[in-house]
Amino acid sequence: MVHLFGMGQRGLFDRAVARVVRAIPRGSTLSYGAVAAVAGRPGAARAVVRALYRVRGLPWWRVIRSDGTLAPEVAPEQAGRLRSEGVKLSGARSRRADGGVAVVRVEERRALPRAGKASIGRRSGGP
Repeated sequence: MVHLFGMGQRGLFDRAVARVVRAIPRGSTLSYGAVAAVAGRPGAARAVVRALYRVRGLPWWRVIRSDGTLAPEVAPEQAGRLRSEGVKLSGARSRRADGGVAVVRVEERRALPRAGKASIGRRSGGP
C-alpha cells in the first residue's frame, strides 16, 4: 500500500517518483537524478531520496547514486537485494575520517531514460 502525505506538489512528486521506480525492471538501476528527471523535476535528486522514505512498498534498492555507488546507510541491504536480482557489484575500501567505510559500486549500469520517456529498460552493450 502506498502512503502519500498531502495532495500538494510533494504528493504529486511522490506519485511521479513511485511510478518511475515501479517501472525499473528487476536487475536494472537508475540514479536518483534520472528518477527525478523522468518524474518531471530535473535536478531534484535529493527530493527523490525523501520521496523514497515517504512512499512505502517501492523497490527503492534499484535507485543508486549517479557514480554507481550505494549509500553507506543502506548499502548492505541494498547490495543483497540487487545481487538477488542479478546486478553485478564490486566492493572496495574508502579511507575517510571515520576510519573507512565499505564502498559498493554497481559494475554494469543501465541506460538512463530521457526525461518524459514512459519506458525504462536495460541498455544493450557497455556501461
